[in-house]
Amino acid sequence: MAGFGLQALRGRLVRRYLDQCGFGSGREYLAQIVASVDPGDVLLDGGCGEGNLRQQLPPAVHYVGLDRYAGEQSNEYTNWNMRPSIIGDVHHLPLASGSCRTVVLMQVLEHAREPGLVFAEIFRALKVGGHLFVTVPFLHEIHHAPHDYYRYTPYALTALAQTAKLEVVEIRPSGGYFRALSHLLEEAPTVVRGTSASSTLVRIVVAYPLKGLGWVIRKFQYLLDLQDATQTFTSGYDCVFRKPRDEPR
Repeated sequence: MAGFGLQALRGRLVRRYLDQCGFGSGREYLAQIVASVDPGDVLLDGGCGEGNLRQQLPPAVHYVGLDRYAGEQSNEYTNWNMRPSIIGDVHHLPLASGSCRTVVLMQVLEHAREPGLVFAEIFRALKVGGHLFVTVPFLHEIHHAPHDYYRYTPYALTALAQTAKLEVVEIRPSGGYFRALSHLLEEAPTVVRGTSASSTLVRIVVAYPLKGLGWVIRKFQYLLDLQDATQTFTSGYDCVFRKPRDEPR
């Protein structure tokens, strides 16, 4: 009975967290991606990297991984099956119009110089009723420099979708203040990179204690984020868009 009670309590907390704080761990968001395609459908994974999404999909789904490179470092893509299906650019998709049931851009849009063009291309490639899944960082360090161009608010994402004539199904934060704070604190030692005595002292006295505090906050982030009423401090956003069945004129 005690175990059942704890399971029920956990279920209520999870539902409350998803309602208030967005997708959090991302498992529920991934489940939506998988559920958006049926056997025989084409899923385009734009900026696929090592193509990890492929492992989550049923074998009968036609996975197409697109990236600009087949590995930028010698230790990438050690498994041949994880290489991109197509070498290409999300600004100019080498795919027929209406060929994709689902398009996924996970942590890719911030690296696109012309996001409006990317949305327009995806609209073209999607089937009517098809879905676009987009994740973007918000409070996050610069990465893959110098090709890191933008950080997006929900309003910018909505504007991009509306301009491309895509419906906004949902735009949700990826956790709240405490999840973002735990990430920032845990990265403290990476900020102090010097080898001088003063840098070493700062790492020992300040940076590593902050990292430890971040670790503690991360362990309780789901409970703590329930106290965040606004969710305006977030690590990023998880979005779902749809190509309408009755296309706007």
